[in-house]
Amino acid sequence: MRQQQPKTIKRLGNDGLQIVWKDGHESEYTYPYLRRMCPCAECSTIRHRGQDVHSLFGPEGLGDPDQIFVPADTQPLNLELVGRYAIQFTWSDGHSTGIYSFETLREICPCSQCISNDERKM
Repeated sequence: MRQQQPKTIKRLGNDGLQIVWKDGHESEYTYPYLRRMCPCAECSTIRHRGQDVHSLFGPEGLGDPDQIFVPADTQPLNLELVGRYAIQFTWSDGHSTGIYSFETLREICPCSQCISNDERKM
């Protein structure tokens, strides 16, 4: 997949994050959804029910986001750009180890168009 680059990144108040991509696609993410989809090793393992996701023979895909309990009022206390390729959040539940690459953010876009074209393995 070609490196995805955002045109704009905008906080939607206390509700979520909007990214308009350079190809014109628009993604809106709620904060609880982003927290459940955290790409760190710990959260990835939880979403895959304890299986080692970093092994060559480990499971592929995003796993089951419902395996991670996230309160509905989860908010980022801080978010910052990581170089020119990612965003890192510090969440209100204290979690802060996930680095969300722009490629990952595009892959997990929850819009109806992306879901209908979804080739993700859950």
